Amino acid sequence: LGIFSMENEHPPNTSFWIHTRPAAPPTVVNLKNVDKVDHHIPTKVETAIIGAGFTGIATAFWLRELYDKTDTLVLDCRDTLSGGATGRNGGHICACYTFPTPEQVSKGPLSEETVAWWCGFEARTFSMLKQLITEKEINCDWVDSDCLTLATSERALQQLQEIEQRAHQLKVEQHEQYTIWSKDKVTQIMGVTHARFLGGLRWPGGQFSPIKVVTALANNINVLLDVTVTDVQQAPVDKATSEAIDMQQLILRVNGTQGHSTHTLLAKNVVHATNANAASLLPHLASKIEPVRGQVLASKPIPSSTPFPLYPIDIVKDKKTLPLEDQLFCYIQLRPTDRRVICGGMRHVTNTHWETEEVLDKKISEGLQRCVATLFPQLLDKGTATLTVEHEWSGIYCQSVDDAPLLGLSGRWDREYVAVSFQGNGMGWCLGTGRLLADIIAGKMDPTTLPEGLKASRFL
Repeated sequence: LGIFSMENEHPPNTSFWIHTRPAAPPTVVNLKNVDKVDHHIPTKVETAIIGAGFTGIATAFWLRELYDKTDTLVLDCRDTLSGGATGRNGGHICACYTFPTPEQVSKGPLSEETVAWWCGFEARTFSMLKQLITEKEINCDWVDSDCLTLATSERALQQLQEIEQRAHQLKVEQHEQYTIWSKDKVTQIMGVTHARFLGGLRWPGGQFSPIKVVTALANNINVLLDVTVTDVQQAPVDKATSEAIDMQQLILRVNGTQGHSTHTLLAKNVVHATNANAASLLPHLASKIEPVRGQVLASKPIPSSTPFPLYPIDIVKDKKTLPLEDQLFCYIQLRPTDRRVICGGMRHVTNTHWETEEVLDKKISEGLQRCVATLFPQLLDKGTATLTVEHEWSGIYCQSVDDAPLLGLSGRWDREYVAVSFQGNGMGWCLGTGRLLADIIAGKMDPTTLPEGLKASRFL
């Protein structure tokens, strides 16, 4: 559309977060780069975690931090630590972004008790993340910026007012900070007058680089990259005794320097923390987990004189007031650490986003340009009417058919766990979910006590 100027110094589809990630700890090994793969793959571990993103690494971290359990191995098919959604997101977090709506409650088995647990869990995870970053002195570009969600229609403003009321009603952590802002207040904060913005909701939140947090948590955790888990089996048979072993067996495929090889790994506990890819290893849940492809861009630093608030900003979708193709739905933030603009969203303009392939879509790129030009024109250079983009990338997250997460037991057999479908708000779930799974594995929590509406067994 000629609104953005695209720089070509970085390869296409290169995430800003992955490009600026710190070096991985020495316990993270890429099997594609080693000569003797067998030397790095044990025959047996207490806990095998599939997925080296935020949830998988957080689970291993809490097992070691709280329970001194170090016989844990994290496996990932990518060649980069947190190369999936954790390294391909928008880089901000809201304390409790996914308040279930009344329609959602009627759509699935979400009781009021489940909703209260859900919202409280997200709020506690947000507080947990802030505390951990401070205590461990993690350099992750954290900024206590809160979040601002803007409404461009009366119905959208009503939705935000309902969220504010729910936060106070449920008394979630920091609920007093959930505040509806008038149109005049939004104009004051934005620094420009904009007829489309009718008001907004300010709530607790922040900006950070999730991949930097995960890299710090991965210190002293055994992680193998470039290894694909092709199957997980229950109680394999011991060839010597012909008796079933009370463990789970993972089948691994590695493409190393010596070519293709297959390996087996026994584990007492198995955790599936692979986001949308969980469907390939959990066939009984495959029809219940749907991949969603999002797209994000990062600009070159903009001048300090450009007026823009430090709040990560979301625009509320309003499917009933406007046709979907006419909606401008995006999230956008200005990083105070380097004054880069991060913008994502607009996946609804194409019908190809239900895919697991990380590719860039031209229609979404144009939609993001349209969002910035229409809603945030102050970001565009007055002389050239362009915003220079350094990085543009896509990433895959997943959602369930009833728009609720799947936590705890997988529903197939004991000691197999799943943690997926965080509805695009994984940063508000991952650290707390890792703690929850560590508590279950360590025997400190009974997984059957989780809310019924969040268990995988609800689909069986």
